[in-house]
Amino acid sequence: MLLFILSHFGFLLAVANANERINLNWTDTGVYMGKRPQYLNKPDEYLFGPLSSNNISPVLQHITPDGEILVPMPTNKDLPKNESEWNSYISKLENGIMDKIESGIEKKIHDFEIRTIQNITIMGGYWAPWQQKRCVKFTTAFLTALSEVKSKLSNKYGVRLNGVVGSNGGYVATESIPSVARMKDKFLDRLIIVDGRAYVDSTVNTSRYVDDLFLVNTGGDAFSLSDMVANHEGAKSAKRQQSTIKLFYIDPKGWNFPISAHISAMLNPNTEIWMKEYTGNGYSKKIKTTNGKFMNHLINSEGSYHGLTTITPAGTSTNKSQGGVSMNMEVTDINTENGDRLKDISKTILDSRPSQNELIWSVSE
Repeated sequence: MLLFILSHFGFLLAVANANERINLNWTDTGVYMGKRPQYLNKPDEYLFGPLSSNNISPVLQHITPDGEILVPMPTNKDLPKNESEWNSYISKLENGIMDKIESGIEKKIHDFEIRTIQNITIMGGYWAPWQQKRCVKFTTAFLTALSEVKSKLSNKYGVRLNGVVGSNGGYVATESIPSVARMKDKFLDRLIIVDGRAYVDSTVNTSRYVDDLFLVNTGGDAFSLSDMVANHEGAKSAKRQQSTIKLFYIDPKGWNFPISAHISAMLNPNTEIWMKEYTGNGYSKKIKTTNGKFMNHLINSEGSYHGLTTITPAGTSTNKSQGGVSMNMEVTDINTENGDRLKDISKTILDSRPSQNELIWSVSE
């Protein structure tokens, strides 16, 4: 009788844990833009530490320090050199991440952000194919470890794993996920790529290995190759090739000179934006919201995405006098004393954008 009671209690406990939802969120903002920080010079000293105490802002607004896990890429001299060393490194990542998550769960934490930092900068490796290959190898090892963490946690909890990657993070994600998924089956529930320097073909291929793949293009992004999804025409091509891909264009408030709004959705949650979805045949009606609300919806909406109408807008008016940006104003809308000069500047900016005919804002706002 006692054995029956204990086994029944164990069953009920297992059911209760299964109903407890653990949300894992992998983030990567790509190439480090400034002076190389200490966590890239001595990454092992910062491994599995928090983000906020290292001046790194979480992409997810609701993440607490106990839910932050930093995973900086080793320096080149410390990267594993052979298969045995890579396997040991993967085990190290798996055990370290699992320890942090279990510690967080004990503190009633259910949402975690695991941030990978590529050991690469604009001046230090971005243009070198061999360093990009190292970043892909690192990301593959990390995702292999993370897939194991999800698998083990799934024995006790309901687990969801999202990826939110931007810039060069889009490149390493799409070059790594298919190889890991072929070994581990589908392990990533949703992948959101913001201004990703990922190739169209690799993105389409990756979409087959995740349940949901969302692409976000930004007005004011840096220049991109035509066969990358950071280029809006490239992203539209990916959408046409794989209809399950969801594609969004956001236009942050402001002038948005080239590069100025790069991966804005990941870095500036309070910025007001206009946004619309490309459906494959055209665009949905644009709505006004904020980066934070937009990203929160993409990350947390259950199952397949069903449109933009469920997002709580920042404001209801689309009148240009309300400020913000606009996707349907003509350049000739400018009416100032320096109108000719502003039109010249505006044309330069617009020429750098994905589609002059469809995605234009008024620089007078």
